[in-house]
Amino acid sequence: MATLTEAVNAAQPDSKPHDLSPSQLAWRKLRQNRAAMFGLVLFGLLLAYIIGGSFIFSEEYANHTDLNIRLQPPSAAHPFGTDPIGRDIMARTIYGGQISLAIGVASVAIALIVGVLVGAFAGYYSGKTDSILMRFTEAVLNIPTLFLLIIAAKYAGDKIQNFNLFGREFSGSLIVIILIIGFTSWMYLARIVRS
Repeated sequence: MATLTEAVNAAQPDSKPHDLSPSQLAWRKLRQNRAAMFGLVLFGLLLAYIIGGSFIFSEEYANHTDLNIRLQPPSAAHPFGTDPIGRDIMARTIYGGQISLAIGVASVAIALIVGVLVGAFAGYYSGKTDSILMRFTEAVLNIPTLFLLIIAAKYAGDKIQNFNLFGREFSGSLIVIILIIGFTSWMYLARIVRS
């Protein structure tokens, strides 16, 4: 009988050292994928460039125009060259990247909140509530986001005052862009949460 128990125990692998959490499994799988690791490193470098670049170049320098140095090729003074009105392109990409990052993070946060709420309500309160919320979701899916962005930024962007955030001044149209992207991007997440 002892030999039979030993044989059964030997056949079953010891699973305790290999028990990993879902996040540990995801990180292990990510590390094994070279393209994903390259993308992660590239994204980290881009973030360091965008965030750290503001310590090197001021916003005033990025917006400073000098027609005497317009359309300069890359040099030590201007690593990416200058644009047609003499602004440093490297400084402009840093501050443009910060605006793009702010739009992306804020609009994803809005889409996440709205999508989870709508999907959770539709999944929890099935029946008529689910049907109404999912038809509303499908209706919002038909809104052309780019067209809505252009129209709203044109007409509503001027009515919202500029605002300061982390020592930078942003235009009011930035809020309009964030809200439109956020409120027209939640539908797929709502469907996933509902299911």
